[in-house]
Amino acid sequence: MIGQQLPLKPICENAVTVVCCGNDAFLAPTAVLFRSIMDHADHKRVYDLIFFHNGAQPRQLEKLCSMARGNVSIRCRDIGDVLDGIGLSVENRPELSLMTYARLLIPDLLSEDYSRALYLDGDMIALRDVAELYDTDLRGKPVGCSVDWGMLALHNQREEIRTYITETVGLADPERYCMSALLMMDLPQLRRRFPSKQMLRAGASRAWLWHDQDTVNHLFGEEILRLDPKWDVIVPDDGVDFMPKSWRERYDRALEHPYIFHFSGMLTKPWDNYLSPYAAEFWEIAARTPFYARLHYRLQKAQNFGERQLWTEEIGRLK
Repeated sequence: MIGQQLPLKPICENAVTVVCCGNDAFLAPTAVLFRSIMDHADHKRVYDLIFFHNGAQPRQLEKLCSMARGNVSIRCRDIGDVLDGIGLSVENRPELSLMTYARLLIPDLLSEDYSRALYLDGDMIALRDVAELYDTDLRGKPVGCSVDWGMLALHNQREEIRTYITETVGLADPERYCMSALLMMDLPQLRRRFPSKQMLRAGASRAWLWHDQDTVNHLFGEEILRLDPKWDVIVPDDGVDFMPKSWRERYDRALEHPYIFHFSGMLTKPWDNYLSPYAAEFWEIAARTPFYARLHYRLQKAQNFGERQLWTEEIGRLK
């Protein structure tokens, strides 16, 4: 279902509500995520999957919605105009768009009939029923997130990053820094205590290095419930050599059996790099979506570009 007025109403009571936000480039990976959620869904429960986007192609949106089945609803809504005029900027991260901040609007994009929602980045695959995560007791906290594996290693490697987290983001312990790629949201509490306008103002208040993620850590800090890290497992671009030993052991176990695998790094997108960890799982799921050809074409372009780059470098060395 593509055209519905905001805020969206629930499809039924007690549905497992999962929200993704992105532009047209992220629509196909999001379809793979939705397919993986459906693969592990409990047939006794209803799943309300929502894609908020910024000008995605109508034909592609129709394909995404066509994946819905009996106990799984898929809806799409264009929210491109909502972020205009707020003063947000991602100029220091050219790979991002302003849609990265859209997750902060979810309490307003969903009607007050919704009491909770699970936000997930589109570059993930679920390897376990997300209803288990959705049912998490947040213990009075407004949000639940998972630890940022990459930051655990990065702040130990670079003192300026550690200083940035403690002084600019405002976390006393850098090991408490979380990823915003997964947000388990208590919507009534967020609407009451952290209105979307307040969150967006915080996002626009400075040139954050990690934008919405820094904003989430800055705003919520110790009010974040740290979730089981198996729900958001990544392979950091900068490696894990500098990760504290206690965390490294947990990371190795999580990487072996993740509940959700997150292709977060610039080097780990399986539609750009077929050697990425869990790429085989991604492509098996992608083959059962209407977007397999589109994703495979992108992989071919990425591989051809990489080969041309290597050939150009080799020619340069021979001259």
